[in-house]
Amino acid sequence: MNRRTQRGAVMFEYYVLAAFVVIAVLTPVYDNKTAPVLLMEAIKEVYASFSYAVSLSRLPVNFW
Repeated sequence: MNRRTQRGAVMFEYYVLAAFVVIAVLTPVYDNKTAPVLLMEAIKEVYASFSYAVSLSRLPVNFW
């Protein structure tokens, strides 16, 4: 194999890998939702819990 055909083979491998990643990301995973949608829902839920915890008032220093 010369350099030109090697370079073509590597590009083909990159295209196959990129196609596989795109198909894996866009395929519905659970409840007809894709992986990015599930990830965004999880981030929103964690942020809502975090912001609620931050908004709680602290206990006084001399509690007893």
